[in-house]
Amino acid sequence: TIISNAARIASPIRDARTRERLKLRITGPLEERHLFRTPRQEFIRRDEAVYLRSVQTSLAGIRPAALPVSAEDEELARWLEPTLFIQSDHPDVIAKSREVVGDAANALDAARKLSRWVSDNVKTTFSARLSNTLEVLRSREGDCTEHSVLFVGLARAAGIPAREVAGLIYVEGPSPGFYFHQWAEVWVGEWVEADPTFNQFPADVTHVKLAEGDLFEQTKLLPIIGRLEVEVVEDVEEPA
Repeated sequence: TIISNAARIASPIRDARTRERLKLRITGPLEERHLFRTPRQEFIRRDEAVYLRSVQTSLAGIRPAALPVSAEDEELARWLEPTLFIQSDHPDVIAKSREVVGDAANALDAARKLSRWVSDNVKTTFSARLSNTLEVLRSREGDCTEHSVLFVGLARAAGIPAREVAGLIYVEGPSPGFYFHQWAEVWVGEWVEADPTFNQFPADVTHVKLAEGDLFEQTKLLPIIGRLEVEVVEDVEEPA
C-alpha cells in the first residue's frame, strides 16, 4: 500500500541526504492539522498548492539539556510518560536504555547514541503489526514503525522527551518519489528529528512531517495517502 501510493517525482533530487535546503510544491487534500510548522520546515499556502521550505537542522547551536531532562512544562512532560505502545517504564527497557546511554554527558549525546544503537541492532524487515517498544526490543526486527517505537521508548526511559512523527520521505531508486514513513523527535534542549531507520541524527531535509504522536494520531494521514502530488521547485521563484 505504501509503495503503490507514493508521490512519484519526475527526476531524482540531487544530494538528497546531504543538502542544506529543499523546496517542494505539494498538491492534494492537506488540511491545517497536517501542516506542522517547525524551525526545520515551513508551509505556505498559495493558490491550490502548499509550498514547503525545509532546512537542515544544525546541532551546533543547541545548548544540550542535562539528563534526565527537567520537564516542568506540561507539554514537554507529556512526552516522557509510558503509554500502551511505549513501555518506557518496563525494567527491560530501562536496563537497555542505561546500557546504551552509558556515560553520555547530556541529552543530546544520549539521544545520538540511542538512535545509532537502534539503527545498528534492529533488522529492517516489512511489518504489518501494531508493534510496541518491548516487543521490538525482544524481536530486534521491523520497519520504520518498529525502529521509531523502540527509539522513543529507550529515549523516554533515559529521561528524554520523545515522540513518534510521520509523513513523507524522499526515496531514490528506479521510481524516485516521496513515500510515507515514520521517524521520531527528541527534546535535547530543543526538538530535534531523528530517523533511526536510516541512522540519521538529525533527519535530512526530505522528511516532511505531517503527523505527530502514536499510531492512533497517525490515522489522520489515512485520508491523504495516495492523494498527494509533489514537485521539487528549488529553481523557481519562491511563493509570496
